[in-house]
Amino acid sequence: MTDMDKYIKLKPPEPTPDSEICKCTDRPPIVLQSHLTYNPISCADCNLEVNLNQLDFTADLAEKIADWRSFHDSIYHLWLDSGEFENWAKEQLSSAESPVNKRGLILRDEIATIIKCFFWWFVDISNPDLKPITKCPNCSGDLAKRENKYNIDTNTCGLCNIIIAT
Repeated sequence: MTDMDKYIKLKPPEPTPDSEICKCTDRPPIVLQSHLTYNPISCADCNLEVNLNQLDFTADLAEKIADWRSFHDSIYHLWLDSGEFENWAKEQLSSAESPVNKRGLILRDEIATIIKCFFWWFVDISNPDLKPITKCPNCSGDLAKRENKYNIDTNTCGLCNIIIAT
């Protein structure tokens, strides 16, 4: 590691490359989901980051989104660390009763007053024992398949506006 590189993790991130920004012109729904980036808003059709300048968020809403992102990412990092907090973090990210998901759903509702918004529900797809998810983890309602441009199998709950990778 060079002297220039030793502080890289303490510096602000580079802007998102243009190739990773949504170019959909038909204004598809958005998704509140952590990508472990500064912007947790992605396109529901192409799964690329949405340019926030195209959305009419208030400063207060932008602050709430940033706060939720930090809260969610702190728990997600504990899960990724695979240390002593892994199981606790996985439970927090998976549970409909956890504060991180309750806050995310409330925030999704607020965003939805401006543009249709889904909330990305955490699923540990690395789990070899994972069974297909057919019911909404929040309301237990039936899930419906959602077509998208990025060819990831996703289902949604029309009542909760949750989107899940299956």
